[in-house]
Amino acid sequence: MNAYVSAVFCVAALWTAQVSAQSVETRGAEPVGFLVANAVVAANPPANVVQAMNAFAQGNAKAKENNFNGAIADFSQAIALVPNYADAYFRRGRMRLDIQDYRGMLEDYTMVLKLQPNNMEALNNRANAKAKLNDFKGAVEDYTMAIGLNPNASSAYFNRGNARVELKEYDGAIEDFTKVLTMKPLDAGAYNNRANAKHLKHDFTGALEDFSKAIALRPNDGMSYFNRGRVKFEMRDFVGAREDYTTAVRLSPRLNLR
Repeated sequence: MNAYVSAVFCVAALWTAQVSAQSVETRGAEPVGFLVANAVVAANPPANVVQAMNAFAQGNAKAKENNFNGAIADFSQAIALVPNYADAYFRRGRMRLDIQDYRGMLEDYTMVLKLQPNNMEALNNRANAKAKLNDFKGAVEDYTMAIGLNPNASSAYFNRGNARVELKEYDGAIEDFTKVLTMKPLDAGAYNNRANAKHLKHDFTGALEDFSKAIALRPNDGMSYFNRGRVKFEMRDFVGAREDYTTAVRLSPRLNLR
């Protein structure tokens, strides 16, 4: 699909979003209104749709420059012009993450899901917002729905595992990190986080093995040495713990070893 045709479809989608698919007739999976708009909009797009697309493009340009507040203002303008502009809500939600406006982020991705209920990325991102707001139960629910839409979404399993740790659902967390590792066997973060879950349920041997695997994959990560040192200390391997703590401080001098 060339750039011109792609733009036509984008404008058509925005226009039909405005009229809320008034036609109830369908042809295959597409509303007739959408097909008609494809043919008409390119010649005479509504002014507000063109303005919304321009504002959206300006928002993306500002986002690339890390001007997050400016991008938010542009995406908000696009939404004011076309209230059902799902992509604008999505991008504004992403910018709100960058400025730590987690409540606004939650609201934006909730709106995306009203417009696009099967948007897996929006579910994952809304779950991230809920986790930032300490609503870990709600986060797990959204991650689970995201996984239902895409069973191979490793990030959703990873994030759900983190939320389950916060809920002290250690077995579920371990299952999630294990699932990540079946898809991404070299994911040091998944080994590290599974080790933390095992540590919290007092499976020190399992935690030690996972921290060691994380270190093998990411040998310059001081935090992994620190965490393995804690496990060794609890296993009364004081010499090994001291060695890991020493390495942790060498690699990450700002680590707090208290």
